[in-house]
Order: sequence, then C-alpha cells, then structure tokens
Amino acid sequence: VSQSRYDLQSPDLQTLREHISRIRASIPPGVRLIAVTKTVPVEKMRVAYAARIRDFGENRVQEALAKQAALQDLSQNSPLIWHLIGPLQRNKVRKAVEHFDWIHSVDSLALADRIVTGRSLKDGKVEVVQRASKTSQDISIEDLQATLSAWIQAACA
Repeated sequence: VSQSRYDLQSPDLQTLREHISRIRASIPPGVRLIAVTKTVPVEKMRVAYAARIRDFGENRVQEALAKQAALQDLSQNSPLIWHLIGPLQRNKVRKAVEHFDWIHSVDSLALADRIVTGRSLKDGKVEVVQRASKTSQDISIEDLQATLSAWIQAACA
C-alpha cells in the first residue's frame, strides 16, 4: 500500500484500527468482518485495507467492478475478498460469478441454477449464501437448501 495515497499514521486510521480491533474482539472466531462499502469512495476503502480489512461487501455489480479495478493493486499484497450482498438480477449472474467470491442472496431456484451453472467460470470457487426469508417463488427455505445441496454435490462429483 502506497503511503503517498494516504497517511498510514493519521489519527483517522489509528481510530479506525482501534474500532476494528474492538469489533473483532467481540465476535467469535471464524466470523468474517465484512466492510459494507456501498457509496464509499475507493480512497476510504484503501484506509480500511490499511486497517487490515480484506472483506468488502457491495450491493451493485457495476459499482463493485469499478472499485475492484481501482483496488487491484492491493490484491497483490493480500487478496481482497468480495461479497455481493444485495439482490442479484439473473442478467448479472455471469459477472457476479466472475468477480465475487461470495454471493449472499439467492432468492429463487432459477437464480441458484444460473449461479451453479456459471460457477465454472471462476474455477468453481464462489460461495453462495441464501436469503433467510421467504423467496420470490414462494418456496420454503428448506426446499431451497435441499436443492442447493443436491446441485453442489452433483457439481463436485
């Protein structure tokens, strides 16, 4: 990370590091801390990176792609992990699978099918998290879980 872009010793960065440390101390091991960066400028994301944040959540594919391009120099040091946290339109699945490590909302079987079909674009390394609410197709969460599990097992066989 280049110091010319921001001051690594700034009081703001120190305050952010302390805040993140307090948050991390309060969550169980294995729980990911995700910085939701919707509408956050890239320079502030660089400060978060300097404060040891590596997981970033975006809710719009197009905005995330621009940020990913602007921050790709950071990934050379320690990879960034990108989370799609907003609703995903079926016509954006291909880009989401190519550019996100995690997709946090699957609300239909059709969307899950597109994700599973498209996951080979990213060497099969996309994590999917379903919504924990009623789906748009009025199927139960249990049925969606069972279907996703079956697809994943078939894809890994």
